[in-house]
Amino acid sequence: QALSSVLGLRCGSDGILWILDDVGSNRPGRLVGWDTVNEKLHRIITLKAPHVQKDSFLNDLALDPTHKHIYIADTASGSHAALIVVDLETGTVRRVLEGSKSTVAENVDIVVDNEVMQLQGAPARIGVDSITTSTDGTWLYYGPMSSTTLYRVSTEALRDTSLNSKELESK
Repeated sequence: QALSSVLGLRCGSDGILWILDDVGSNRPGRLVGWDTVNEKLHRIITLKAPHVQKDSFLNDLALDPTHKHIYIADTASGSHAALIVVDLETGTVRRVLEGSKSTVAENVDIVVDNEVMQLQGAPARIGVDSITTSTDGTWLYYGPMSSTTLYRVSTEALRDTSLNSKELESK
């Protein structure tokens, strides 16, 4: 199946190019791994409910260079903004920090060329958007587009499946 809405690309040192294909009208989102060394499909990881919701907008991804994980910014709407953690070895997908102050838009205008950006006739309020890892994979840096704050969380905490939402948010 063809790619339809590519919103992020990251290539690892192993030559696998990970492509984030956002949710389509008739299909779930997905991560497509393309082996650039052998020029063939490496793997497809489907991103669907409950990890992706009806209002999800899979906006960008960060590749953990050390721990074989991908972190996805799901801008979603309102309090649904979240991060999605994908284990590239097992294909396990988790939705974390949904509704956290670190993922949900603040009441901050986005101004471009001295104009407030509008969505559906109101000032845009966009959740988690920017996302990247430190070069050693120790930290994930992220933040809402409508925000004055940049957050970071250790990738170790994000990979720890025993942490509940409140514990993870405290990290």
